[in-house]
Amino acid sequence: MHADGSDINLDIDENKNEFDQTHSKLTKILSNYVFNSKGKTKVRYKDLLKNQNALQEYLNDLSSLSKANYNNFTENQKFAFLVNAYNAFTIKLVLDNYPVNSIKKIGGLLGSPWKINFIELLGKKISLDTIEHEMLRKNFNEPRIHFAVNCASTGCPPIENKAFTAINLEEQLKKVTSVFLNDSTNNYYHPESNTFYLSKIFKWFKKDFEKDGSTLHSFIISQMNSVQETELTKKAYIKYLDYDWSLNE
Repeated sequence: MHADGSDINLDIDENKNEFDQTHSKLTKILSNYVFNSKGKTKVRYKDLLKNQNALQEYLNDLSSLSKANYNNFTENQKFAFLVNAYNAFTIKLVLDNYPVNSIKKIGGLLGSPWKINFIELLGKKISLDTIEHEMLRKNFNEPRIHFAVNCASTGCPPIENKAFTAINLEEQLKKVTSVFLNDSTNNYYHPESNTFYLSKIFKWFKKDFEKDGSTLHSFIISQMNSVQETELTKKAYIKYLDYDWSLNE
């Protein structure tokens, strides 16, 4: 109580407890440990293994967010939060099992790295699959999810060297989609045979690209800079390339 008898305001400064929607801690980590090599982004896992404190701090920030506070996020904030969580916890999973030449080696012969419940998020212990399939794909009608989440593999769409943010989300999704679709090692059109050779991502998640009356062909053509939409390309054959599961190191 003040000397004049009025009550002291003991309310905690809300700004100090607000979640950092810029995800600045993750951006600092990614900018330091993700680099471009021959058109592919790679992660310096060995170096990051020696300096995990910053990553753990960011993961703690994610894990400490309550479901009630998350529910107050905008849709873009929720989307960015979940994509960043997926990517950050994927890096953590690799580090916890490093050295490993493929993320698929994690989880044992009969297990799956994507089904391990090692993530504390929104009051539950969940897996990477939970984030991708139950939280992202189920709640957002957005096929570009598949170019934003990173599976720590060479065949995966490249991991960005900065975090996704709500304010820049559309721009970032356009960029990662364009980069992946225009990387001829992952996706390309062969005009002589009228065939699209595509990443298996488009096979595994085909229905995500064909919602609301769209077709896989129309999505691909809209993103490939070298391909024009014609009656021919709209009916092109589709073949899927082998997926490179080697670690993106």
